[in-house]
Amino acid sequence: MKTSDWAFHKIPPDELRAAWNWEIQRTADGRGESWTKLPPALRRKCVEYCRWDKATGLREIALPVDPCRFDAYEDPRAMVSGHLLEIDWHRSRAEIVRAFEKWLGDRPTGRDNGGPRNPKPWLIDLAIYRASIAGLTRPAALKRLAPLFQWAGVAQTEANKFSPSHWVDAKRRTADRLTELRKISFRLSTIFQNT
Repeated sequence: MKTSDWAFHKIPPDELRAAWNWEIQRTADGRGESWTKLPPALRRKCVEYCRWDKATGLREIALPVDPCRFDAYEDPRAMVSGHLLEIDWHRSRAEIVRAFEKWLGDRPTGRDNGGPRNPKPWLIDLAIYRASIAGLTRPAALKRLAPLFQWAGVAQTEANKFSPSHWVDAKRRTADRLTELRKISFRLSTIFQNT
């Protein structure tokens, strides 16, 4: 197992969310460079792309299309524009609704002119999953991943990710995330392939 597949503790804190998105997608695809080997300019673009509004948990992604008119509307002057919103589903339903209402309130309408919050646990799960895929036993992986665990503040007790049951759960959680990710065609690597 290459160091770049698990040494997430070497990633600057402001890059962690983008690194998590890149690495989980890289794992789902089974190809691509690790985050730490990407050119700095590409990492900066990904970081900016993955930036969330910490206050609301919403992020609007600008779509490269102009507003268009749909003839299906009764009013032929009706304008429709596309907006892609990413939602931090770790928030409560009430928080998400409030965030959407705030976002909507900032947009002009016809009537008025009105990744995990913390990616460290998911990066730890991903490292455990990758260690398992690489054929490392749990004791061998514990030694190999020790700097990562220390960085994340994971203490060696039976009630944390070092225990066999939590180790199995970490691998299952990551496998479930990968299964869901493989169902969609969106990839950061596709967005930034020509940069």
